[in-house]
Amino acid sequence: YTGNGFLINFIGKDYYAYSTPLYPFFCAGVYKLIGHNQSAVILLQIIISSLSCLVIYLIAKNIFGRRMAIFSSILVIFHPGLIIYSSLKLHALTLDTFFITLTIFCLMAAFEKLTFLNVSICGIILGLCALTRSTIIPFLLVGTIWLFWARKGNIKEILKYSSILIICTITIIGIWSFRNFLVFKRLIPLTTVSAEVF
Repeated sequence: YTGNGFLINFIGKDYYAYSTPLYPFFCAGVYKLIGHNQSAVILLQIIISSLSCLVIYLIAKNIFGRRMAIFSSILVIFHPGLIIYSSLKLHALTLDTFFITLTIFCLMAAFEKLTFLNVSICGIILGLCALTRSTIIPFLLVGTIWLFWARKGNIKEILKYSSILIICTITIIGIWSFRNFLVFKRLIPLTTVSAEVF
């Protein structure tokens, strides 16, 4: 937003891939549209957090039924961390929660009705989720195993739809990885803080 690109100075060192990019781009997009208005970002975070409650409801209803779905969504509505991080802080947790729950919902929907469109949307959502919370990436493996289990061994169909899921996910992540390659001249899939976090 300040014109320096995706740059943060942390402990006296410049980082060009310090964090996953989706939340910073989300904030920059809001600021670009309506000016540097943090209240607008907070309002959007509250709306997105409310949508997470709806997605949790749909997931729980699919698995456990309507009564448990209502109970689950009420737990999410009154979760102290989600309330604080969506309404009082500028923080990626709201997007993290929304995209993780949406990924699970999309996986369930895609495997319930296995079509090119459903699996492609699932892969795109999974890729976007990785751009805010990279710990979702193992769900590619989980999704493929789930597909094997759900389809009871139809190998040709499983390979086809698993490939679509993986290609769509990697395409979304790959856009950011390509940017990182241009900046660092080596493969940095998402961030440059792995050693520091370790």
